[in-house]
Amino acid sequence: MLSNQQNRLNTNQARVVVTVKPGNSTSNTSGITRYIAESKRDQAKEELREGEARPLFSDQLDNLDYHQANDIIGQSFGDKAQADQFIHLVISLEPNQFEALGDNLQKRKDAFKEIVREAVEVIHEELGTKDLDWFAAIHLNTDYPHAHVVIGRDVIDAQTGEPKHIDHLPRTLLPHRESGTLKAGLIADAATMHLNVL
Repeated sequence: MLSNQQNRLNTNQARVVVTVKPGNSTSNTSGITRYIAESKRDQAKEELREGEARPLFSDQLDNLDYHQANDIIGQSFGDKAQADQFIHLVISLEPNQFEALGDNLQKRKDAFKEIVREAVEVIHEELGTKDLDWFAAIHLNTDYPHAHVVIGRDVIDAQTGEPKHIDHLPRTLLPHRESGTLKAGLIADAATMHLNVL
């Protein structure tokens, strides 16, 4: 069995993968919140009780239920935000990266939450917004631990104080090619950097 130190060494060579999920039949925030809280749960791997939803979290709050999380994005619209009013990201770790985050599942989840928070802060800074409304949940139901992150598209520009709509995330944040070289993007870079200092 690999020691934590060996795992951390391997982590330096592993990838953090960031993907943007396209819109689907989940047409509003209520749907996406239920999806990331409840879909395809692995009760044993995720240490959930029978029928228990995954806890959601945001920049400062933990253990949100899906009603509370939905309010984070939906509150600006008086009802429920539609699919074109939020961005759905997935941040995935290699299995050994997740294992190196702590000596029990709760410690690993807590550390992964901080990685997600750090990554979203990078998005916030790159977009140049006053605030960024978002929530997330950690999924352990596949071989690759991953976090679903939902970000509101309607923001306030930090410089002008004017409302603006995020049509798409800047290329710099996501995997892209630059001068023939594949770049991981600032989100993955921030997550990897955070992993390496844990």
